[in-house]
Amino acid sequence: FQWALSQANISPQKAIMIGDRRDNDILPASQIGMKTIWLDWPGHRQRSWFPDDPHAQLFLASSDRVPYFGDHRHLKPEPDATAPTLADVPTAVARLVSV
Repeated sequence: FQWALSQANISPQKAIMIGDRRDNDILPASQIGMKTIWLDWPGHRQRSWFPDDPHAQLFLASSDRVPYFGDHRHLKPEPDATAPTLADVPTAVARLVSV
């Protein structure tokens, strides 16, 4: 995150992290002062995502071994906003920007 912020030449307080992992996205972004939006969507099987691409298949196989699509609701801190679908992300961003 620090690298991306430096490339964008902005402070963490002016950035929003959008991610579907509370462990790898929301927690570290919150720790450095970024606002966060948790994309709380169902796992790949519930979305019927069965890609043909070998790299995507390797990614999904690894996600079955780690809690990537698991339930991270117990992790703190809480995200600043939650979006249940990608279509809900712009609304969540607008709410955070207007705060």
